[in-house]
Amino acid sequence: MFPQDVFYSINNDVPSALVVGAAFYGLLELDAAPRRGYGFRALIGLSCAIAVLIKFSNVALLAVLAVVLTRETIRQYRASKLLGGVGEDSRRRWPRPSCPIAAWLLRNLHFQGDAHGLGRQDRVSAGGPPCPPAESSSHPIFTPAGLAYFWGETVPRFWRGEFVWKLVPLASGWSDRFYSWSSLACLAAAAFVLFSTWRSADRAERLVNGTSLLLFAGSMLFLVAVSVSFDFGDCWYPSRERPYLTSGRLLLGALVPFAALYLQGLERILGWVSHRATTDGSSVGVLAAVMTGSEIAVTRQVFASAYNWFHLP
Repeated sequence: MFPQDVFYSINNDVPSALVVGAAFYGLLELDAAPRRGYGFRALIGLSCAIAVLIKFSNVALLAVLAVVLTRETIRQYRASKLLGGVGEDSRRRWPRPSCPIAAWLLRNLHFQGDAHGLGRQDRVSAGGPPCPPAESSSHPIFTPAGLAYFWGETVPRFWRGEFVWKLVPLASGWSDRFYSWSSLACLAAAAFVLFSTWRSADRAERLVNGTSLLLFAGSMLFLVAVSVSFDFGDCWYPSRERPYLTSGRLLLGALVPFAALYLQGLERILGWVSHRATTDGSSVGVLAAVMTGSEIAVTRQVFASAYNWFHLP
């Protein structure tokens, strides 16, 4: 149902949603069942490392990893206080999910001089040197107009992708506005429910929704950080005139948590509008119809072209 066109291409953005989604829910399972053994923990650590290795924009997953490890450390500390000391099993168990990532970061730091190993590549691809802190703080993304432009460009590309046809983006103005405004409204509603029911909500539900919001927000902040970090020089994208990294495909690691938050927010908004309204099959069907109609409208010229496999016979 999700109309992201990157899934119809071959690149390293494609597996992000699957790998990060698996690692994300594996971390939640680890929090729910902290006595999981070495094999499960090694698998989760490997999944997190693969997710970051696939695409460094998935680095926001490390924030979720930090939350889960912190919660487990606190639980073990409290248990040790009750038992009169930290048990050997507790000392052995908690660090394992982070070991593969830590080894990779140390390797990069030793051989390339920076932990993520992308310093030289970032400078080359950005087309210019890093911005001084003073210039970064005055970046237009920190203005209302700049932030609105960044959101309005990034979120629709996160939904629909970035394919072009004859150098024109395969996009529709009304669907882009729908993606942008509905995402803002649904995420805001989900965040409102999360924080307004923080004390009364079930701990597991609170962790799932909170880390989902953290993962998506962290992915967006990664794009902001890259946008403000470089002087883009003569690059055509990002450029000095529009110094915004708005490639929504870089957010695909947060796709599964985003979809869950979006539907929760939609359900809450429909509940505010009418007590009888819920996110049942009809409302999801309407959402799917809107996205399908938009995709048909923007791609009909592609299917009509004589230069595709539909016309080979």
